[in-house]
Amino acid sequence: MDTTQSKPYRRWLLWGGVLLLLLGLGLKVWRVGGAASRLLERQTEAEALLEAGLTNANPDAAEALVFGLHEDVRILHNELRFILPAGKLLGWLPRVGPLLTAAPDLLTMGDAGLEAAAYATRALKPGLVLMQQPVPSGESRLPGLMQVMANGRADLSAASQSLDRAVAARQRIDNADDLPWRVRTLLAQADAALPGAQAALKLAPYLPQMMGQNGPRTYLILAQNEDELRATGGFISGVGLLVIENGRIVALEFEDANEIDDWRQKPYDFPPEPLYTFMGSELFLFRDANFWPDFPTSAAAALELYSYGQDIPLPDGVIAIDQSFLAQLLAVTGPVRPAELGQLISRDNVIAQMRNAWSFQEGQTIGEWIHSRKAFMGPLVVALRDRIEGDPGSLDLRQLLLLLTQATQGKNLQIAMRDPLEAAMLRQVGWDGHLPLYPDQDMLLVVDTNTGFNKVNSVIATSLSHTVDLRADGRHQAETRISYQHNGQPPAEPCAPGTPYFVGIQYEMMVNDCFWNYQRLYVAPGSQLAAASEHPVPGELLLSGIPWPGQAGSQQENGHLFFSNFFILQPRATLESYYRYQLPAQVVQADGRNKQYRLTIIKQAGTAAIPVTLTINLPDGAQLIRVDAGQGMNDGLQFNAALDANWTVTVVYR
Repeated sequence: MDTTQSKPYRRWLLWGGVLLLLLGLGLKVWRVGGAASRLLERQTEAEALLEAGLTNANPDAAEALVFGLHEDVRILHNELRFILPAGKLLGWLPRVGPLLTAAPDLLTMGDAGLEAAAYATRALKPGLVLMQQPVPSGESRLPGLMQVMANGRADLSAASQSLDRAVAARQRIDNADDLPWRVRTLLAQADAALPGAQAALKLAPYLPQMMGQNGPRTYLILAQNEDELRATGGFISGVGLLVIENGRIVALEFEDANEIDDWRQKPYDFPPEPLYTFMGSELFLFRDANFWPDFPTSAAAALELYSYGQDIPLPDGVIAIDQSFLAQLLAVTGPVRPAELGQLISRDNVIAQMRNAWSFQEGQTIGEWIHSRKAFMGPLVVALRDRIEGDPGSLDLRQLLLLLTQATQGKNLQIAMRDPLEAAMLRQVGWDGHLPLYPDQDMLLVVDTNTGFNKVNSVIATSLSHTVDLRADGRHQAETRISYQHNGQPPAEPCAPGTPYFVGIQYEMMVNDCFWNYQRLYVAPGSQLAAASEHPVPGELLLSGIPWPGQAGSQQENGHLFFSNFFILQPRATLESYYRYQLPAQVVQADGRNKQYRLTIIKQAGTAAIPVTLTINLPDGAQLIRVDAGQGMNDGLQFNAALDANWTVTVVYR
């Protein structure tokens, strides 16, 4: 063969290949550039659409926008897929390295998130049309919206699965602090929105049946007063019986929790022992049903006691709210003016007005006061119902989802259902206030129970200090110290046990009282108590008359382990309670060549953001590999946080 004649062909083939490669790259650059340009243009359109609100959004324009955004992100994802794996190797590059490292997960997050939005938009577009139509007087949009959700069940389920992929991609991005400002801002916005959106999509397929589309559903509404702290948030001061059918509230009645039981005609069980020891209670009554910090357990007791006392079938579920939740809800709905109350109720005055309604009014008898002191809650809830039912389109859904997310994380709102599938869904999204079991990690939960028949918790400042010593031999140690400061004013008379209900009583009298506190510390199963503070109490300060020796004990409860004690704190005084104990070896798990220690500190419902200081000491000679403190701040292995939700800290060492 003549090699001199074949060389030109080889050269042309080589240049032709290079040209095709350049054309292919050019086409990709053109497609990527076009998609990126359209995304920037549509960002402004999306912001304007959200700003206008649902009642002003054009349904067709909204659908076109979401589908267009998804198509552009899908193009970016597909066109850059071939080069994305190389980004992981270029993390060392200055400025752009972190972005290249995170690019695969960022694109997956955007693609899956917008896919979820596309499915949800297709399912809910008829609802948007419905919300923009006028509603005849006396009717509600909610039945039609429930039918839209029922019809869109398949798309909503697909949207939920897509959003789960987006959340998983977000969790893989562990270098967010190193990313460009614009990307960090978008991630922060996503972090705020994703939990609520994820919960809403998981809830949506169940919502029609929960809202009575297949027949009436009956729910208890527990009004918990966190000023009188109990295990699930506060003393059950009032209870509402809510009947809902086809999305409409057909009945809603509120009563004083003391009116529920029929103890004069029926036998009642003996209460949990601490309620007798520290309160003198001899019957287990509805008002004390929320004894257990695991809300589904307490909710089941509330359902049984309500049904037994009122001679009705078991309601379908329980919704627990506190004063803080009502203030948060009014921030979203705007103020309301219940006709029976004759005044405007807003987020700024609702708690003060509830406390004022509790106080004795001039000319009342004890009986009249007992019947009227809860009369505030019913009219308020009815006014809120009318606002939401009458004009749901006026609500900012982003703010509503954010409220529900924050309220359930902070346990100002807890929901438990009897239906197993609904209960499992609520547990999955973290809305049921359950107390988890952690078989292979550490946990900590402080539960305070006010047993003094007063409202003193509004002036109790609490802080928590926890130290963990990890040891090479597996004999890990922990010490928990809980500090209390009573900021109330000393009462005119010395503190004495009893139910201080008398003519003329005012709420502030119930605040400036002693703090009778039954304290529980839930820890990892297998822990062993070594030492604890002692708080002896003489019998004359307890209704049972039985002196408390002041020594902590250890108990099992539904698979959980807790230590317990009791104390009385005088106004203007401080007290520190501590527990020292050995942790089980399994709180440290193998992580490849490394070891991992994880601790979840659980927030008690009804508490404010308690300051927490956490110190973790590694075994001698151990090398720290990685720390994940979540939202907490850390200096080495000392962490600080305001406990407004459950907080998990993970330490990996070798």
